[in-house]
Amino acid sequence: MMLLRRGVVLVELLGIGLLALALRSGSASAEEKGSLADIEKEFKDAIKRVTPATVLCMGKGAPKEQRAMGGSSGVLVSKKGLVLSDADATALLKITGTPPNQRLERTDSAEVEVRVPDLKSGTFKSYTATVVRKVKEADTCLLRIVDPPSAGFTDWLRVGSSDDLSVGDFTFAMGNSFGLSDEALPSLTAGVVAAYDPLPAERGEGRWEYLYTSAAVNPGVNGGPLVDIEGRLVGTVSTFVRPEPADPFQFLGKIIPIQRLRKLYGDLPEAAEMFPEAKPAKARSAQAAALEATFHQGAIAAAPSVASLVIERSAPYQVMSPVGPNALLPLARYAGPVSALVVSARGELVTSLYNLTNIATLTNPPDPGSVVPPALTLESGLATITKITACFPDGRRLAAKIVGVDPRLSLALLQAELPATDGYALPVLTPAPTQGFEEGRFTLAVGNPYGEGQRESPLLSVGILSKRHALNAPWAWRGDWQTDAGVTDANCGGAAVDLQGRLYGLLQLWAPLTHGRASGIGFIVPWSAIGAALPTLRSGRTWKRGFMGLSWKRDVDQPVIDEVTPGTPAAAAGLQPGDRFKVIDGEPIASIDDARRQLRHRWEGETLRVVVERTGAKKPVDVELQVTLGARPEPPPAPAEPKPAEPIPDEPKPPG
Repeated sequence: MMLLRRGVVLVELLGIGLLALALRSGSASAEEKGSLADIEKEFKDAIKRVTPATVLCMGKGAPKEQRAMGGSSGVLVSKKGLVLSDADATALLKITGTPPNQRLERTDSAEVEVRVPDLKSGTFKSYTATVVRKVKEADTCLLRIVDPPSAGFTDWLRVGSSDDLSVGDFTFAMGNSFGLSDEALPSLTAGVVAAYDPLPAERGEGRWEYLYTSAAVNPGVNGGPLVDIEGRLVGTVSTFVRPEPADPFQFLGKIIPIQRLRKLYGDLPEAAEMFPEAKPAKARSAQAAALEATFHQGAIAAAPSVASLVIERSAPYQVMSPVGPNALLPLARYAGPVSALVVSARGELVTSLYNLTNIATLTNPPDPGSVVPPALTLESGLATITKITACFPDGRRLAAKIVGVDPRLSLALLQAELPATDGYALPVLTPAPTQGFEEGRFTLAVGNPYGEGQRESPLLSVGILSKRHALNAPWAWRGDWQTDAGVTDANCGGAAVDLQGRLYGLLQLWAPLTHGRASGIGFIVPWSAIGAALPTLRSGRTWKRGFMGLSWKRDVDQPVIDEVTPGTPAAAAGLQPGDRFKVIDGEPIASIDDARRQLRHRWEGETLRVVVERTGAKKPVDVELQVTLGARPEPPPAPAEPKPAEPIPDEPKPPG
């Protein structure tokens, strides 16, 4: 089945990573090779348990087109037909009015249609259920199927213990992604426990108020099950609600832990049916537990070198993105503490410029000579910063200031003010071996968005190194590694490390509006590039975009030079009017757009190898040249807005 095959693919990737570890430490023994098959079996078994128990819940009484707008996933938790879902399982949604005055109206149904997968036929069987209890504030609902099969359901899911989970433990989320369709089988995503919100012990609802998973949780999966490596239910997926701006977990899957659900439903007669044991012991798989421990240990090894920056501003920080030629669109921006990486024991930190200012001009550079609106400049966001406090996992809080920025890599260097008397030194990560930095290797994404409320475990997501973007790629992220480990606003600027906690580089976001957050498209600035940039960062130098000093002929689509400005890099390289660009750094150039695409992310000091076609005495000849780019001249400042005219004072009235 396709669903099981997805799990096998993930297991194969995990197996590759484990085998690579064994090979790096010597030769893989027969016992080590056998462990890979054991882990593969554990994943398959977990998937096999959760698939037939994952159901679809829709409020009854609405037309089909309206039902498709609402509803939830859910999970069978008893032989007699008890179903756990979220508080939207009973929802009926409908659009009323006409544009632009449309609105979404919600009502709740007393009865719910529950669709249970039938794996033998590849379809589903539909049942009617009623609400036993709904707890809106905890986003949970318990349903009972009215007329279950006479022999009961055979594939209901046994509960586990969410209290036993730690950051780095495997989790699987399952549900009906992206709307409710007539397809019978739910879809599966895998990840690890990324973070948690603790609960006071006196509440008696377990250790965690919420768990967060790096498994991809898409619309429609809400209400569905989260299971551990044993295939036991450890929580249900919560409905997505618009988060607070400072919520560091807003781009992760939010989970209601099973221990809380035990407490919320523990007084019902149905509790014994759902929770046959007061607290079942979690049977641990030796093989999966070893891999989970590896994730956890790698993250803990890296965590002391990942700081949390609390940034105070004189004005609210908005990200602006150009829409159309002259319009600006404000975008919602995470406003909580951000992550940073320690790069020297004497208090130097690097973080992503994305954490500090609007980087729209880096991902979408303006045309040469164009006037950039003030809201889009890097300087505008940086100028609003009034105070930065660097918070470390050991409890230290140090003032920090920006020393330099490197727009080429979208990096900023900060200096934390270390105590001068106590010999305090910050821990610095060891770089990962160069030979281990290759596609398919595991990477741990380690963040610290906790500010002054530091936690025992960092924010963690797990993935692989997906690909290395070429150094001459026509994108802002050229030279970066891409990773499918979840990179969000909260861990951007943190550390990407291998399974031993050795540094690959800095976690980076370039265009989350396009790529999404925790979408499987995050980036890593390699440590080699960061190390090479440190001297200029320390000097406070700001790089400028590359400049050649030529213009294109406008009456043809071919990249033909119209004019070369004397004294510019183009003139120094020997480029001439009439030359037609054919190749830039090995990339064929067929149009002006091709040339602009290759040049728009180049910076001063870069040397390009270009091939141009030049008209010769008898026939055109190809000429190869090297052009070292200069700094692009600053465009004229935007015209100041005229001051409003001062009011003319009233003339005094004559007496009488």
